[in-house]
Amino acid sequence: MERSQTDLDRNLQVGSMEDDYYGLGETQFSPDEIAEMMSPELAQRRARERQFKESMANLLAGDGEDNAGPYKLRSIVEHDYWQVPLKNDGSFEIFNARKDEYKRLIAGISKADGRRTDRQGRGGQLLPVHYEKPKATGNYKVLTGRELARTLPEGISGLLIQLDEETELCELGKEHFEALKILADAVEAEDLLLQDGAVNTRQLRQCNFLVTMFKGRPYSGNGPVPVATHEDSTFVNDEELSLKAMRAEELFKAVLADKDAVGIVVNPNSDIGRKGEGIRALALSLNFIARALKEDQCLYRAPEYSARNLEEFELWLKLLHFPTPYELIEESDAQGRQFIYALHKQPGADWTILECESKRKYDQVETPRFELKAAPGAADEIAAGESKILCPALLARMLYSQLPERNRKENKWSPGKSLGLCRVLDDEDIEKSALRVKAAREILKMIPPGEDTIPRHKTLSVDGATFLTWASYAAQRQWVESAYMQARQFDKKLVFGAK
Repeated sequence: MERSQTDLDRNLQVGSMEDDYYGLGETQFSPDEIAEMMSPELAQRRARERQFKESMANLLAGDGEDNAGPYKLRSIVEHDYWQVPLKNDGSFEIFNARKDEYKRLIAGISKADGRRTDRQGRGGQLLPVHYEKPKATGNYKVLTGRELARTLPEGISGLLIQLDEETELCELGKEHFEALKILADAVEAEDLLLQDGAVNTRQLRQCNFLVTMFKGRPYSGNGPVPVATHEDSTFVNDEELSLKAMRAEELFKAVLADKDAVGIVVNPNSDIGRKGEGIRALALSLNFIARALKEDQCLYRAPEYSARNLEEFELWLKLLHFPTPYELIEESDAQGRQFIYALHKQPGADWTILECESKRKYDQVETPRFELKAAPGAADEIAAGESKILCPALLARMLYSQLPERNRKENKWSPGKSLGLCRVLDDEDIEKSALRVKAAREILKMIPPGEDTIPRHKTLSVDGATFLTWASYAAQRQWVESAYMQARQFDKKLVFGAK
């Protein structure tokens, strides 16, 4: 009979060399060794425990290998209030330190064993940098980590830096200065992507990203092009793939030119910088990318936050999976403009206006405020004019998902029950048909005259664009028109001639 983990541990506590727990007879192995051989899970757990104890012992003895360099450098660049001492003439005050007077912030390579354990300070001309303003009097200049990285004096040996309010001053050698500058660019790009409201795309176009490349062009595969803000957020394990630093403007143009690309995903394997805790795999739609090349301010998920009526706003909530139940709140400003937004108050919601794979948990979530711009329309449309917020690809996916699985290949819509000569519909069937008519009509408005498919640049969602790569026929005018014409028939309780 298979023994449990608890049984194995209990045997190890009370057993002896003479005990024969596994029917092996007398052996040269100890009970510990036998237990680990019989249970790979126990062996792995014991190995982790031994490694942890060894690492802790090394750290306490000052011999632990320092692998926190990338984290420490990022902490420097992300901090916004570094205190740097100044001379009377306003120049930086440089401090001359003796060898080994201070420890290194990031350990160097030991000549003895090649491990990163050398913490002996090298001294030299160092620029003091404090996390908080020292109590001693003097002139100090406040710099962000990005400003500090870009204004380091030439000729100095390094920084004498206090990483946080609880640590002592430590040396950071000048060999890390270039890494600080690269991180400064990365942090600024991350901040731009996660700023509240519209993204400053004028600045974003000038940012650099590490782009996953395949045969000389950005790699799309079956999804969005993976990019990273910094090498600490990259993960490429395919020999045919490589990384290339690329300006955002060049990247955006390349993605739009690639008919197979469905958008961009930023930092698919890590959080998006200091403001993006819990936000991972941020998606940039083809529509956002197209707007970012032309406009200096761009909202996520839509060209503008405006709805033609309440029905359109609630359909937008449905397409973006806003959690239910929600409360709709209407407001007006001093100019008499009407606004609406949705609020969900139950804890644990993870919705965000961002299109991303992983999200934070919130006690409550809400949408941005949408201006209500009344546009009465015909019975077969949501409202007059073209929608600013509905993604045609997500609407096409909704039309596809409405179909019973057996009818999806033929794009056949036939709700209700067949009585031979006619079909009998209930209120829910009629309501679904009405929604189908309006959704199809809204898609058709977005296909310009003379064109046969949904334009790629009008796709407001990477998720929707990905669906259309799998079901490309759903982007065709003919497919959408067929859905529209079929659904129009089912607007009453009895529909004759429908099978």
